[in-house]
Amino acid sequence: MGFVFFVLFVSLRAPALAQDLQIAGKIAFASTRDGNSEIYVMNGDGTGQTRLTNNAGSDDEPALSPDGTRIVFQSNRDGNWEVYVMNTDGTGQMRLTNNADMDVEPNWSPDGSQIVFSSTRDGNFEIYKMNTDGTGQTRLTNTGLHDQAPKWSPDGSKIVYYLGNGSRDIYVMNADGTGQTQITTNPNFDDTPAWSPDGSKIVFQTNRDGNTQLYVMNADGSSQTRLTNNSATDNGASWEESIRRIGSTPAGTPVSRTMTIENKGSATLMVSNITSSDGQFTVNPTNFSVNAGASQNVTVTFTPTSTGTKYATLTITSNDTDAPTVKLTVNGTATALFTDVASSAGVADAGDGTGVAWGD
Repeated sequence: MGFVFFVLFVSLRAPALAQDLQIAGKIAFASTRDGNSEIYVMNGDGTGQTRLTNNAGSDDEPALSPDGTRIVFQSNRDGNWEVYVMNTDGTGQMRLTNNADMDVEPNWSPDGSQIVFSSTRDGNFEIYKMNTDGTGQTRLTNTGLHDQAPKWSPDGSKIVYYLGNGSRDIYVMNADGTGQTQITTNPNFDDTPAWSPDGSKIVFQTNRDGNTQLYVMNADGSSQTRLTNNSATDNGASWEESIRRIGSTPAGTPVSRTMTIENKGSATLMVSNITSSDGQFTVNPTNFSVNAGASQNVTVTFTPTSTGTKYATLTITSNDTDAPTVKLTVNGTATALFTDVASSAGVADAGDGTGVAWGD
């Protein structure tokens, strides 16, 4: 069984530390710095920039798997755009699609078991999904227009995308392609949607006010609200991912991960409680003290009572009077078969005092 290691750094001094959490983690990106578009990875602070692909074609649109071990991307190295996957160190590069047309815009399902993408294999852009080894390629849309930019909802139940040729609107469908529902109506374009981490909202770009600006709405299309308002172009929005995965396990079977709380300050750290907003996620111990320079291991256990992706907020309460609580959002997925999923590496940094680091 793999494990997740995440560290909460708490530095206590007078006056107590103010909290300003920022999430950063392993980042996959495309760059033309070496002549053509290739895939690179780097740490959340910009260090460790490493080239993963090296060929005469273009490699683009990388997306890290939920467990942080693989990257799916699009490449035209074989003459046309196809979907590929590789390990995060660049090894094991494997072509998943193979046809004479374009397969692009790949995106992982939250449990890492499937990939959704856009393809022109049937004449126009339609949305397909497949298993992570390329098998089971299934067409989800059939509109005669362009269906593009699919994104899986955090709970895996729905896919958001945009549809249109001249004008474009945002649609949502079930993960099996049923229930296709238009949630925006604009004579120009609404496109490039992205889910909030809890799946309750969708951010998107639109030119409904004359130039491209960012809007947010509820997942059902209600309460569409403008976020940016200027004469420039604002586009390409994505939601900061602040959720960390515990893992996947069959319903009723627990999976545990280790959290280490380390006191890097000069005073004794008193953790008075660690609570979970969902009883399927438990923490032990929840009350302890940590001497300066010492650390305390804490076990987080996910025991799902039913299938699906579950979420919880862990609230850590300590004697830092200026920032007495630190909150972590975690999730886990209950599946029919056990799949060992470790967390994506990441760091939450609160300046020089409080932070949360995740890694393998």
